[in-house]
Amino acid sequence: MPKESNRIIDLIAFGENISLDFKEEINDPLKIAKTISAFSNTNGGVFLVGVKDNGNIKGIQTDEEQYMMEMAGSLYCQPEVKLKYLEHLIENKTVLEVIVSKSDSIIYAIDAQKNKWIYVREHDKTHKAGLVSLNVLRHKKRQDLVAKFKEEENLVLNFIKKNEKSMIQNIVSETNLKKKIIINSLTNLVFLEIISIFHHNDEEYYKLKI
Repeated sequence: MPKESNRIIDLIAFGENISLDFKEEINDPLKIAKTISAFSNTNGGVFLVGVKDNGNIKGIQTDEEQYMMEMAGSLYCQPEVKLKYLEHLIENKTVLEVIVSKSDSIIYAIDAQKNKWIYVREHDKTHKAGLVSLNVLRHKKRQDLVAKFKEEENLVLNFIKKNEKSMIQNIVSETNLKKKIIINSLTNLVFLEIISIFHHNDEEYYKLKI
């Protein structure tokens, strides 16, 4: 029998964020696999199943929720992601806590056409990783990048300073640098904590770090 958990009440009050996602119910394991991929590739995270987006408690009724989560982690993530489950009693309703650990390797989410995609987490949203996000993620997993500030980084940075939403194609047009050089320069600037990566409608853009 699950017990009342003040920790979960505090998490709900804090709201969704980079490592916390509320799910009223689980009915689409392919969609859930995207967020599992994002949590695994970022800093790990927690699903609270039986909680609405506004933080209201609905609760879960059956073991179906855990079964669907298990399906998402085992069938629609590659490599398979092992999940940890805890049940909590909140307002006399059962909330399922699903814990996703940060992975040492890149985790792909598989779609209905068997295509593999990489996802990352930004604030309280899950996004498909863009070219720079992918490059940053690969270097972080391998721990093999020594970031340096070179002339190319300066050209890219000057463009970002002048533009509210800097995208790779815009930087290519303005600087005449090759796309690969720009991706590597942006990666270095992220590692140097000079810029941050943002997403909008699965498009990636870059801004000065505040």
